[in-house]
Amino acid sequence: MGDFVEDRWEWKLTWRRTFFYHEIDNVAALLAEIESGHIHQSSRDFLWWKPDPNGLFSTKSAYKVLQEAHNNADEDRASKIMWRLKIPPRASAFSWRLFKNMLPTRDNLRRRQVTLPSYSCPLCEHEEESVNHLMFNCSKTRSLWWEPMRWVNRVGPLPTDPKNHFLQFSQWNRQSSTTKRWELLWIALSLSIWHHRNGMVFNNQPFNPEKNKLKRLLKRLALTNPLKLLQEHNKGLDQTYLREVAKEKKHKLLTMLECDEHDARP
Repeated sequence: MGDFVEDRWEWKLTWRRTFFYHEIDNVAALLAEIESGHIHQSSRDFLWWKPDPNGLFSTKSAYKVLQEAHNNADEDRASKIMWRLKIPPRASAFSWRLFKNMLPTRDNLRRRQVTLPSYSCPLCEHEEESVNHLMFNCSKTRSLWWEPMRWVNRVGPLPTDPKNHFLQFSQWNRQSSTTKRWELLWIALSLSIWHHRNGMVFNNQPFNPEKNKLKRLLKRLALTNPLKLLQEHNKGLDQTYLREVAKEKKHKLLTMLECDEHDARP
């Protein structure tokens, strides 16, 4: 835990695991707080509960602390908008992970000390794969965001941070119905990019926006409701899984029948 060195206390902390990226600021704040305290070798240690003037812990004071922390929490605007949208739970969970930089991109895996043959972007192989690069700055995906902007003659650069990108991409029209449509479009396109990226990484499916389903998705978004596409995409993932399971069971059944036929031969 620590020891006195030349009449000064030095903390020697050990951790059970490597920190996630979103935990680093909390750890830095903890270290700064404990370093600010002074430990005297001649003084006796005792426990003191700061929220109570008498230093005594009580469930009432703990509940009050939690309530104040909850009321003072200022959730970012992008997350508030996203949670209000009536979209499938899978799309909400994906968007939340995207905003929090919690997707298993290769830079996040490297921080967690996961060994990979390469940490480069699997689409362009020019830069390290991060959420910002993969979704908004990769040469393979950048044009997918320019395409819908071209529909309404919008020009100009977009941020590479997911939250700011979401706000600038969608919050440009004063009509609430139009704004909501662009919010849904952003989520549908982001989820589709991630889905196709995984198809390339795990199933060796080619990623070519000019030829694959992403371009067709954009054309459909121009004519239909993005919410319907999100629901179809959510259902489609489940149907794909079921088809794979059915295909595997069919293959096993055919193999068993062939074995039985072979054993039955004289």
